[in-house]
Amino acid sequence: MSDEGVVREVSADNVKAHIEHITTEIPSRLAGSANGKRMAEYSAAALSKSGVQAQVHEMPGLVSFPEKGEMRVLAPVELSIEANTLGHSVPTLPDGISAELMDVASGAFGEYEGRDATGKITLSELSYHPARHEKQRISAIMGATGLVPGEHVEGSVTIRNAGDARGSFRLVVEDVVDEPGPGGGALSDRLALRVADQDTGHEVYAGPLGALDADLGTWEPDEERGYLFVVTFPSTSAATDDAYQRSTVTATFVWDAVQSP
Repeated sequence: MSDEGVVREVSADNVKAHIEHITTEIPSRLAGSANGKRMAEYSAAALSKSGVQAQVHEMPGLVSFPEKGEMRVLAPVELSIEANTLGHSVPTLPDGISAELMDVASGAFGEYEGRDATGKITLSELSYHPARHEKQRISAIMGATGLVPGEHVEGSVTIRNAGDARGSFRLVVEDVVDEPGPGGGALSDRLALRVADQDTGHEVYAGPLGALDADLGTWEPDEERGYLFVVTFPSTSAATDDAYQRSTVTATFVWDAVQSP
């Protein structure tokens, strides 16, 4: 059937009847719920009635039912906003997360140019590209706060041997500054860092953030390599994790090069 034929067959009355039935008889249709199954069966029946072969398939899946959240603006005026938690998110710590709020519009990489999101909470417009989970990933890469037990953040960097001689390169961490929270936990010893070559996938370091010291081998003049950094907050027990509430850490990654024969 042509597009014009399909349009001619569409009945506004039928569309209205379907919408009214769905919104009144099956108002909540969460994935994996009884109403979700009823919606699938209703859709299959409606398609079959119109001559379209349809069948409902059931399969196991990981389904997330996030709880309600709340965002509180503390200044310049106090404001409380009811929030919906992003699906498959892990819970924040019991006391929540407090930081400066930064508007990043669409949440794309370009919105961060010339701006520092380190330690801040980012606010992005949901209706714009990129997708909501990508907005969260970009925010984490750009340094926004909110890493909780079991989560990780990642970023990448490209380094080039700008000299005219071969060099032995090394990656180390310096200027590690811990600011423990009320529980006294030092994040530099707790956060797990993994550094890998982006082209080969070879892991050059895996261990505590504060102990980074990796031999990167010998590089030729103008040789360029990309590295992926992944920082994870390992989750153990609630009693252990609580010691790191409100703790922060800053560090400087240093690339050392020594001329090779």
